[in-house]
Amino acid sequence: MGYAQLLRDGKHVLTWGRIVDHLQEKPAFLEVDLNTAAVRRIPDAGVAVQAWTPSADGKSIIASTQAGTLVRVIAIPLDGRTPPQTLFTVSDDILSIDAGTDGSVFADLISRPAEVVRLSPRGGPVEKIASLPQLPDVDMVVALPDGRAVVPVQVSGRTRLMAIEKGKNPVSMVITTEETAAPMTVAGPHAIAFALARMSDNRAHLPYAGHLCLMITVTSGSFDM
Repeated sequence: MGYAQLLRDGKHVLTWGRIVDHLQEKPAFLEVDLNTAAVRRIPDAGVAVQAWTPSADGKSIIASTQAGTLVRVIAIPLDGRTPPQTLFTVSDDILSIDAGTDGSVFADLISRPAEVVRLSPRGGPVEKIASLPQLPDVDMVVALPDGRAVVPVQVSGRTRLMAIEKGKNPVSMVITTEETAAPMTVAGPHAIAFALARMSDNRAHLPYAGHLCLMITVTSGSFDM
């Protein structure tokens, strides 16, 4: 278990994790009875939850989830009898979320645009290579021997490794349905090793979860898987 929130009745705590006797199961929302220590697994809503908080009435979970290029804020019923209900959508990531006693929802929006720049060891002005609209939580840059840079970028809610070259549009390093992400490193003069994240991990904000390490040969274009 990690982050936990006390429900309005003062008798139950809501958290995310696994039950000790069922470690083979995927992580899920858990409701813990503080008096009896009984743990109830909340039915899976079928979405990759990011920020979350209990609702003011203690009957649902207010959560954010990626929806393409947008972030959707939803209400997930604790009893699992009805599907999640969309409350609203925003265009920026949500770092944290809270629910007011009057039913209002407070969201901490974050925008992480970035630039790839080149610095000369001899000094001089900073050379701008490219502007990027959004970076994932784990951000790093790898310089390729051919002068390009590889950066993980958020594209339609997915993390993609993009090759950046001045004066040209960024191109995906790998053509695949899976997420490609950091950690990554140059592996010799013609290859790069990186992480391949399975979409079934169901936790988009944990880029290391269930990742595979792959190595591809670097060319001037993209690698098709």
